[in-house]
Amino acid sequence: MMHSIKYVEYYDTKEFLIDPKKELYTSLVLRKHGHVNVSFFNLPCSDKLAGTGAVSVLLHNFPYGSQPILHGFGVALLVLNVCLFGLFCALSVIRYVKYPEILSLMYKHPVQSLYLGCFPMGFATLINSSLNAYQTHELGNNFLYALWGLWWFDTVVALVVYFSMLYIMITRQNHSLKDLTAVWLLPAVTPIVPATTGALLARAIIPISPSHATITLFVASILLFLGLGLTFMILPLYMLRLITEGLPPHSMIISKFLPVGPCGQGGMAFVVIGQVFAEMAERETSSNPLLAEPQPWILLGVLSGFFLWTFGIWWILLSLSAIYETFKSQRPKFAVGFWGMVFPMGVYALLTWQLAEIFNSAFFRILSAILSLVVFLLWGSLAITTIYYICQDHGALFNAPCLASCSNPEATPDRMRQKTRESLGDENC
Repeated sequence: MMHSIKYVEYYDTKEFLIDPKKELYTSLVLRKHGHVNVSFFNLPCSDKLAGTGAVSVLLHNFPYGSQPILHGFGVALLVLNVCLFGLFCALSVIRYVKYPEILSLMYKHPVQSLYLGCFPMGFATLINSSLNAYQTHELGNNFLYALWGLWWFDTVVALVVYFSMLYIMITRQNHSLKDLTAVWLLPAVTPIVPATTGALLARAIIPISPSHATITLFVASILLFLGLGLTFMILPLYMLRLITEGLPPHSMIISKFLPVGPCGQGGMAFVVIGQVFAEMAERETSSNPLLAEPQPWILLGVLSGFFLWTFGIWWILLSLSAIYETFKSQRPKFAVGFWGMVFPMGVYALLTWQLAEIFNSAFFRILSAILSLVVFLLWGSLAITTIYYICQDHGALFNAPCLASCSNPEATPDRMRQKTRESLGDENC
């Protein structure tokens, strides 16, 4: 028998058709799985992995202390990160294959879908940490080229997410300046992290194959310019939104840290790309006149990285001031969105360490150590708090906002918006 089709208004997205039978089925799926977030590469896991990867790299590059011990902790975090990555990725694939209706709801959601960009970013941090392990323990050229192959896979995924998610935002979702948040940056910054990874791999590959290193560096430069170009188109809009509408609501205040990410990661990419171009010029691996002298490349990379480092100071100070004022007036409830502070601050600390190495500056070295310690303490406190809340009520911590309309068909758009803010926390809304 033919059954009726009804329209459902869904959290500021364009109206789409939902079959009542499918809606009931998805609702049952939701209840069966305790409303646990079925999209692994949403904030609850993706930012944890990216942040953990940044902590692993920071341990490897920490300027003080016993290097073997720090490297050992870095490798331990790498193993933990790989295990979590594989586990949650497998769970996501199983859930989406078993319940494909959820996938359609997820990519139509104007917030949750943007976190698909965290997949290539989190995967790139695994490659970075593995590259550090390769250089420390001399794991061999086969291992290096395995990482190189994984980087090409990550690059393709990053470009697909970069273009497809922006197209979906334009054609499948409704957005407005008033609702603009820093989460809009996620698809834009997706290529920047693989760009840094590509530059680091190119440096390691130069002694083995200069031609492979040149290709890798060329692609990494493209990724960097794609990511930063779109980022610097979105940031003025975000600044306009802050000036005209004020600070985000208290439940979304941690999102203020997101712009620090492209500043730190983009600056690090510029510095490393400049260093690798300079090394290629010194080795005379190419007859191209652009690679005749190494100094211009070093200067260009350092100046670009230092510009982004100073630009990041503004966002850090603004974020800290806004968070202090918000916590003083109305402290937000803990949510997984708090993990959004770890990765941006981690990559900013890495950029500070890079500048310390280049300038041979005690100031930057001490500052990088202080920032690294802040990131370590932040990661540890968030890990302990998250484990505590998971033991108390994991369902409340890892809600899937894209299923809000199915779990409560009577919910209004305002209620769904509020539920999304509470479940995803500060950064996702």
